[in-house]
Amino acid sequence: MHGFCIYWGLLTGHNALIVLLRHLKRKNEAVFKSYTNYRDSASTSGQPTMDGFMSSAKYKSNHPEQQRITQLILKNLIVKGSLPFGIVETDWFREFIDAVNSKYTLPSRSHLTTKLLPELAQATKLKVSAYIEKADSIALTFDIWTDRRMHSFLTITGHSFVNFVSQSFLVAFCGSHSGQNIAEAVDRCLTKYDVHEKVQYFVTDNASNMRKTFCVLEEFAKDVDMGMALAGLGDDNLWNDLELTNVEDVSLIYFICFI
Repeated sequence: MHGFCIYWGLLTGHNALIVLLRHLKRKNEAVFKSYTNYRDSASTSGQPTMDGFMSSAKYKSNHPEQQRITQLILKNLIVKGSLPFGIVETDWFREFIDAVNSKYTLPSRSHLTTKLLPELAQATKLKVSAYIEKADSIALTFDIWTDRRMHSFLTITGHSFVNFVSQSFLVAFCGSHSGQNIAEAVDRCLTKYDVHEKVQYFVTDNASNMRKTFCVLEEFAKDVDMGMALAGLGDDNLWNDLELTNVEDVSLIYFICFI
């Protein structure tokens, strides 16, 4: 007869159940104790079975189903659904998950924030970079808003076509709405993805900080070395010296990758 351990593989012997229990006791004491506890608790309702125990055993951390469900929670509930990380530590959510799949173990909040989310972010950045490499040209749009606590946010989103299929992707997310901060965010974005030659259009509203941003970038674009020019965006005097009348005259800008 044969026995099969989901942790160690095929086991052989004249009595598969006894062989498996001895194996568990030697190799995985935690699982063995779980089985004996299950056996003792089930003694009042009839003889417990190994099948019943294995159906209630928790997934190990490297089990495919454990990892799949964790990724679904992270991507769909937390990232797309904007639910707080602390949801995984609430009693009602734990009860719900246990009812859906009692073999699954929820990750801790700290594990989500310190390990799983950074890994997902890095994997997403690699996908965006791979897509940008395939794109011939890219347009960037800007979105600015302030939340209820008066925190400022700025996002830059890229748009392109590859094989006649449109795709949008986030390329920058930062804070302050000042013209200097926006210009520096543009510089970081172009440098990070090496798309100075690919970005052909910027789409923004007509706010003064946006016009101020591209008025200054237009001046810097006249420099032969684009990299050295953009490196000077941190010069406060540049922004202080810009006249409001010059800002108001900016409507359409063209240089290398700006239109």
